[in-house]
Amino acid sequence: MDDLLDHDPYKVSANNPNLTPLKNSGHKLLVYHGTSDGYYSHENTIKLYENTARNMTLKAKELDEFYRLFPVPGLNHCNGGNGAWYFGGSGQHGLGISGVDPDDSLIMKMVRWVENGVAPDTLRGYRIDPIAGKPAGAVREHCRHPLKNTYKGSGDPLEPGSWECKLGTKYP
Repeated sequence: MDDLLDHDPYKVSANNPNLTPLKNSGHKLLVYHGTSDGYYSHENTIKLYENTARNMTLKAKELDEFYRLFPVPGLNHCNGGNGAWYFGGSGQHGLGISGVDPDDSLIMKMVRWVENGVAPDTLRGYRIDPIAGKPAGAVREHCRHPLKNTYKGSGDPLEPGSWECKLGTKYP
């Protein structure tokens, strides 16, 4: 592990909540984590985000300038799950998913952030029919931490417009 960090000029590590070199470089860090991940707890990723803010003495708005975290309800480890988990993230390419707008992909969100300064507030996720290999059912706008996707109380729960990003207490 130390050898890997020796070759990383920004020293980005789950054990290092000081991302000052990354921030100062002008680079961006976009992290997502499934709340149904059976390997690693999304709570640890949230703790790392919060520890980074504390360690660097940054307010959420300042941290959001270069580091965004998106907990994704119903996403297993990298792909799959019972939620609207498909958004073109790492481990999701090559699954043969059709019928999804490429502009909604994680990579295009990152490109717009890096090249145009438009940071993503949401990641649009699609629930995928595993047999058909295409979207079926729920579409969600996954909110950046600390906001949570909250049902407005009316409208079709399968439609993203029936939900809003609000401060909440716990992820499903």
